[in-house]
Amino acid sequence: MRDLILQLSKSSIYSTKPKDITTTEGLGDTLAQGTAVDQQIVADTKSATADGFITPSMTPEEQENGLNLYRQRQQQIGEMKFYSQQLDIQKQKMSIQAQAENIAASRVQRANAAADLQLKKNKMYAQQATADFGANVYAHTQTQLDEIGKKLAAGSITNEQAMSEANAIKDSIMAQTMKIRGAAGGDYVDSISKPIFDSIDNRNKFFSGQISADTLKARLDSLKAIAELPMMADPNLAKIAVASKLVAGVDPSLLGTSGQYLQKYLKKNVNPNVTPANPLSTDPEEKADTKVYTGSLVDVTNKLSNKSPAIADPKGTMEELQNHVNQLLKGAGSFSGAHTDPKSYNEVVNYLANPAFLEYQKMGGRIDQSNLESVKNVISVNYLEKLVPAIQSQWEQAQTTVGYPQKVKQIGAISMPVPNTKNAENVVRYVWTGNTIEFKAAPGYTDNAGVRAKVGELQRKLAPLINKSVMMRAHLDGSSDYSKYFKMSEPEMFGTKAQDTSSVNGR
Repeated sequence: MRDLILQLSKSSIYSTKPKDITTTEGLGDTLAQGTAVDQQIVADTKSATADGFITPSMTPEEQENGLNLYRQRQQQIGEMKFYSQQLDIQKQKMSIQAQAENIAASRVQRANAAADLQLKKNKMYAQQATADFGANVYAHTQTQLDEIGKKLAAGSITNEQAMSEANAIKDSIMAQTMKIRGAAGGDYVDSISKPIFDSIDNRNKFFSGQISADTLKARLDSLKAIAELPMMADPNLAKIAVASKLVAGVDPSLLGTSGQYLQKYLKKNVNPNVTPANPLSTDPEEKADTKVYTGSLVDVTNKLSNKSPAIADPKGTMEELQNHVNQLLKGAGSFSGAHTDPKSYNEVVNYLANPAFLEYQKMGGRIDQSNLESVKNVISVNYLEKLVPAIQSQWEQAQTTVGYPQKVKQIGAISMPVPNTKNAENVVRYVWTGNTIEFKAAPGYTDNAGVRAKVGELQRKLAPLINKSVMMRAHLDGSSDYSKYFKMSEPEMFGTKAQDTSSVNGR
């Protein structure tokens, strides 16, 4: 510091100029108070500390994160206020424009169209700011609750005090959200706040010993995933997301891969009285979301079956799951007329073939008979009737090179070796193990490289299709007797006569 002052002294620092950093007076102020940036950091740090974003027990890194969270929240509040004001201004402009005298109707129409577009943009920006605000508050709240948990674990506070502090945080958030209800809309603020308040309620259950640490973590992970969903930027979809017991039970890693089409499933399939979402779409993005959706049904079914503590309301979750399962089946039947390509049915078939679909039935899950018969018919006509002949064709036409060429074929003056091949059915055996099919080299060919390669190819290409079709057929009848349904399918797939004993190439 001394060297800095000496250098400034040599640079005529004592010249009479306005008070700024080039004068000793300005330098003194700056050294005492810091630059404007430093002063802003100090001010922000004080405010962040006062609001609980920074606490004395935090590490330097945690304090920096807390300061960043505080700044983000202030920016989001500012954006919500700004865009809310813009909405009011834009509405006034539209009213004035329509009332102005001597303006041609076409000009009014064009002006109103432009104003309406700006109105929608401002509304969208305000909603996104609100969603970001919710995610920010969620993250900060968890930091505060973690601090309470640390104090409880250290024995510096009692369980009752921990719950009291958690409830104080809840009251503080309620007070904060009251300030933005006008800008964002009361219902929307309630939707954004629900994951936050639910997280506090679950913390209190943990503090009081009602739930375990593992259960708390599972529920907090799910609530965090909901708070960060893209659909939370839309008031209507946010309301659906936070009300959905299905979403609350889904693995966060699944929700993290979802796109826009999942929103249709959540909106339409929860209500049995509306047209379901189309599960047969071949659009890549929609197909990917159908996979997420059916995977969510499987995930929640397994959690209900295992009585996972991650499901906070088993009864309500089961009721909602029943609506989704039936709407999925109904959707497959309703949209089948526009989808005759078997590939369109892949995600639906994967779900029906999954053991979770059978488990759903064992748990007493409702399946409307009309939906069941419809999907059976659709799957039979548009999937199995095209898939099964293809399997039989691949099996019967498969050729396997079993050795070196043993004869040649004369083409003019050229002698061409003839591949030493045999039909796969002569050198490969299939065995149904009870729940899956296995291809194996026939006796005498177990060491043949060509036969082993063909076995691997059949296991990769045919086995998954056969297993899936057999399990799906069984599950649609509420059965786990896969051997029975393989026997029923065997003549169609392999051209052999059904046997009563274990099948090995129909013999």
